Amino acid sequence: MPQRLVPGRSRDLIRSWPFSGHLLVALALVLGTMTLGLQATDARTAAPPDQGVHVAGWAINGSGEDDSTPGADEAATPVADDDATPGADEGTPVAGGTPAAGGSGVDEDAGTYTSPAYGYSLAFSPDDWLVLGELQAAENAGRDRIDLTNEDETSTLLIEGSEEWADTDECVDVLLAEIGVDPAIIDPVEDPETGDTYEISEDGRSAVAYSASDGDEGATVLIDCRQDEGSDVIVGFTNLSLEFEDYFGVAYPAVEDILDSLEF
Repeated sequence: MPQRLVPGRSRDLIRSWPFSGHLLVALALVLGTMTLGLQATDARTAAPPDQGVHVAGWAINGSGEDDSTPGADEAATPVADDDATPGADEGTPVAGGTPAAGGSGVDEDAGTYTSPAYGYSLAFSPDDWLVLGELQAAENAGRDRIDLTNEDETSTLLIEGSEEWADTDECVDVLLAEIGVDPAIIDPVEDPETGDTYEISEDGRSAVAYSASDGDEGATVLIDCRQDEGSDVIVGFTNLSLEFEDYFGVAYPAVEDILDSLEF
């Protein structure tokens, strides 16, 4: 059973998982500046919008001021969810990733996930990706969500399904805003096939990618939203990657395999 994430707003990204400091610095780059302050935070407390976003148990403070000094144990230890051990009423996954009623949608051994609320499914390589946790729509403002990371923690994939967005363009805009990415102040990634800015806006799918770097440090964020042709369900993928020099050649292929496995 994957770790249970603390229920809350989806923009509070993986706030109970101890990612490496490199990913935190890289995400700060993607958000637009190296002066962002990193401050330890309680996983249960959502930061107001003007106080930045939560990533991996840390608050990225948009003011750039670090107004508290976390202890060593705070920086290294994730905040535990009081409900991290699921009860019998949550059910268990069955073969093929199909969830029992009210239960988890993840089958880690098989590398499959089926949304308990919306029924879409996808696959991932259990040899390449680790499940960080999942949230279900009833506890996460209508979004089913699963979070994955590759083994060396250089690429993180958040997958959220919902009926809240009017279309896939709105899904992209919302997910970008929720992680604090402002397209006006960050560099778009070039599409290696066309040489143009990577941007997709078509019937049933929208996607963008942005990157930032400062010397040897950098990161890329990809947002890709896809809609079920027969319903209002949209699945949004957010990939945060440390690869910024050749994202589509190095990091994207493993992510693309998961995106293309999506079935409604």
